[in-house]
Amino acid sequence: MPAKGLKPTVVITAREVDEKRVRRNQKKGITILTIKEFTPGMPGIKSLNMLPNLLGKIMAKNQGAEEALFINKDMTVREGATSNVFIVKDGVIKTPPYIGGVFSAELLPGVTRGKVIELAGESHMSLSEEKIFLKDLMEGDEAFITNSISEVMPVTEVDGKAIGAGRPGPVTRLMQKSYKNKTLDSVKP
Repeated sequence: MPAKGLKPTVVITAREVDEKRVRRNQKKGITILTIKEFTPGMPGIKSLNMLPNLLGKIMAKNQGAEEALFINKDMTVREGATSNVFIVKDGVIKTPPYIGGVFSAELLPGVTRGKVIELAGESHMSLSEEKIFLKDLMEGDEAFITNSISEVMPVTEVDGKAIGAGRPGPVTRLMQKSYKNKTLDSVKP
């Protein structure tokens, strides 16, 4: 229980989004660095403790990657520092499951992630929420990440290894198009 008389403080930071960079990366895809040394302590809680995420992003940037991807001790894929992850194998879209509540969750279920899951169903795509091992990611036909700024972002390389053909694949392109159409539809007068 907070102390009586405590007055909350609101801190807001804002910066301009480099839209040209986002669009360029959406066309060509990005590189991801996996992080096995540490993962966020309670990922099911959206809190101000962003230290693991910030360290992951710094490590990724230092290695020439756009995003960091947290890997659990059992070598399962968890989530990105600022994103959720999807792979495509044999036409099936797979994403780590959101299991449990706040204290038992392994990932933060993003809004964009939820929308992509919904759009996959509307597009009659097979989608499975299941554990994804790092090996599955590395052997996937395609991969993409999602978040509110990047929307659906193709992943073409992980830890220096090409994913699939090393370029954005057809399922990723379909999800990008479906997401863009759905978000544009929602802002029409």
